[in-house]
Amino acid sequence: MLRNMVQSLVEHERIVTTEPKAKELKRVGDQVVGWAKKWARAQQLAADYQSKGSIEQARQEAANAQHNLKQAHSWVRQRPILIKLLHQLGPRYLDREGGYTRVLKLARRRAGDQAPMAVIEYVDREGELRQAKPPTGKKGECAHEDGVVELLVK
Repeated sequence: MLRNMVQSLVEHERIVTTEPKAKELKRVGDQVVGWAKKWARAQQLAADYQSKGSIEQARQEAANAQHNLKQAHSWVRQRPILIKLLHQLGPRYLDREGGYTRVLKLARRRAGDQAPMAVIEYVDREGELRQAKPPTGKKGECAHEDGVVELLVK
């Protein structure tokens, strides 16, 4: 059931489900996007190393990309949805450290058993219910794009 929900979340980028299912799906949905990000980075590094002539490092990065592809494929089985995950969602979140999904509780409950309902969606996409907070960045990096340098201390 969870695998089908992950595929639906990747395909539609927003689904309505019960609150406990949404909370569990958030964990897996973030993990799948993490694998897609690692795949995209490994693909970029492999191409860079190959263009520089470092064949051994390019092979290592290609192996890393293959591993992350297999991890993502273990949850997302349908080819078009896997392609969307790797080519759209992975590159979209390269600058974000985590928190790719959001769970919003709905006021209405499901008819019949009165189960609490929630919406789970990916952040930073068109048509989202609430705008996402911008990524804060890593320690020591500039957090503002307007040229003001502010070091983040945690």
